[in-house]
Amino acid sequence: MDASAAEELTVRSVTFFETALTDGAYVAWVAAPLEQPTLLVAGGGAQRRKLLPRPDHAHPDRVVDEEALIVNIYTDPAWRRRGIAVLVMHAILGWTQAEGITRVVLHASAAGRSMYERLGFVANNEMRYESR
Repeated sequence: MDASAAEELTVRSVTFFETALTDGAYVAWVAAPLEQPTLLVAGGGAQRRKLLPRPDHAHPDRVVDEEALIVNIYTDPAWRRRGIAVLVMHAILGWTQAEGITRVVLHASAAGRSMYERLGFVANNEMRYESR
């Protein structure tokens, strides 16, 4: 990404988060060691999104019209393989349950896929088209 695109990304991200963090459209979690509460070692977020109403796959008698898109799950390399990302995911999934959000999606990296599968996520048929 060139400097101009990076600057545009920064400006647009700040604008998005100023609103989304205030109105609950984006919620974030961070993890820090108890002995170093200012050292952020992991985190993640969820974007609450409205959808066209559709049947709930898990409960065909229900209709869903929103979902949580889990994004930005990250653990500092020095803190990986300690279960911290799982704790962050449990916090996020607990929030979705408390909010009544039954549809939760994410895009898994190859490194994270097995963790998400252990948490109950399954691959689906999503495809992407990128305009040129």
